[in-house]
Amino acid sequence: MILLSQYYMKLIDQINNTETEIMTSQKDVTEKWLNAKSKVKNNVVDCSNNSFEFTKFIDKK
Repeated sequence: MILLSQYYMKLIDQINNTETEIMTSQKDVTEKWLNAKSKVKNNVVDCSNNSFEFTKFIDKK
């Protein structure tokens, strides 16, 4: 399994009435996804990537 993060740009030519979509970035994020998945399974969610802290919204049993 490979998990990719991809970003696209949609370019619109209004004179010729055409559209083109190009990929601007692609990155393999499989390792980060598997790491996050194992943390969730073990109930050890963190936000070390400067995201907001969402563990306070998770119901604790």
